[in-house]
Amino acid sequence: MSRTLWLFASCLLFLLTVGAEGKRSRERVYYVGIIEDSWDYAPSGKNLLNGQDVEKDEHASGFLKRGPHRIGSVYKKAMFRQYTDATYSVLAPRPAWLGFLGPILRAEVDEVIVVHLNNFATRSYTMHPHGVFYEKNSEGALYPDGTSNKLKEDDSVPPGGRYTYRWEVRPEFAPTDDDANCLTWVYHSHFDAPRDIASGLIGALLTCKKGILKDTNNPAQDPTKPGSVVESARNDVDQDVFLMFNVVDEKLSWYLEDNIKNLSDPAGVDQEDPDFVESNLMHGNIELSN
Repeated sequence: MSRTLWLFASCLLFLLTVGAEGKRSRERVYYVGIIEDSWDYAPSGKNLLNGQDVEKDEHASGFLKRGPHRIGSVYKKAMFRQYTDATYSVLAPRPAWLGFLGPILRAEVDEVIVVHLNNFATRSYTMHPHGVFYEKNSEGALYPDGTSNKLKEDDSVPPGGRYTYRWEVRPEFAPTDDDANCLTWVYHSHFDAPRDIASGLIGALLTCKKGILKDTNNPAQDPTKPGSVVESARNDVDQDVFLMFNVVDEKLSWYLEDNIKNLSDPAGVDQEDPDFVESNLMHGNIELSN
C-alpha cells in the first residue's frame, strides 16, 4: 500500500512539473547596472525656455550657477543603466531625452520581467517595481517585514553585489480593453526610497497588451550615431517618449556631501541657509508618461 501511494505521489509530482513547464511564461530579460556618475542638469549652459545663458538669467542662475557655496548644475548621482548582456561590458544604447532615468522595462500580459541587477555603486540599493506581481523575494523594498535570510537578500544589494528580480505581468495588472495598449508604471530603488530616488534611481516600467511589443529588449542602434536609438520597441507606435515632471531635491541625495566637497569653499557652506536649500531644488521635465 505504501509503495502504491509513493508511486502515485511521484506520478502526480511529475505531472505537476510538466504542467508548470508547459505553461511557463515568456521571460523578458534585462541586465541592469547601478552606476555613479556626474549629471549636468543644464549641459547647454542656457535656460532653454528663453534662450538666455544661465549666468545672465536671474532666475536660472539661482539654481544652476556654480559658486564657492553653490553646487550649480552638475551633481554626482546614482543611475540605473542597461547593458547588452551578462558581461556588463557594453551599455545598451539609450535616447538622450531619457535623461538620468533608468532603462525602460517592458513586458506583455502573462510575461515575466527578469532583471539581473549588478550594483557598481558605493552604497547598497535595490529595485522595487509598481504595477506588477512579485513574490516576497523580489519585492526589493527594505522595511521591518519580519522576514530573514533569503527573503531579505532582495532588500539590500551591497556594493559589488548582484541580485535577480522576477516580476510577473499577470492579467489583473494588465491594461483592460478600455485602457491604452500599455500602462506606464515606475520602478525605483527602495533601500531608502526618498533618498534613493533623489539620488537618481528611478525609471519607467510598461505593462502591455499581447502583441504590442517586439521580441528584442535591446533598442536598435544607428551605427553612424553611437548611442542613438532608431527603432521603436513597440509594434503600435513609431516611438514612445518618457518624461517626468518633477522637482528633484538634491539635498536629499546620498551624495550631497560629495557634491559639497567639490566646491572651492566647502567649509563655508551653510546647509540650512534658505538660499542654499532652494538652490538644490532641480526643476526638470523628467515625466513618466507615454
